[in-house]
Amino acid sequence: PDAVARVDRALRYTYVNRALLAATGQQASAYLGHSIGAVVPDSPIVGPWREAARQALDGHEAERTARFETPTGHRWYH
Repeated sequence: PDAVARVDRALRYTYVNRALLAATGQQASAYLGHSIGAVVPDSPIVGPWREAARQALDGHEAERTARFETPTGHRWYH
């Protein structure tokens, strides 16, 4: 299954599915109410993800690809 998350207009997580939690090894409480910068502060995906999320929330098409380190190794997210 695909990892899925929803964010509010302030880019705080409002929903994360089980696939995302399994891929990252985190609990939902690590995400909900927090921004991606708070969840993974040192990750190079934070800036591009914020930009893509803002574009999508403004009604524009946005797509990014990023390699992310997970407890089970590197994974690619699109």
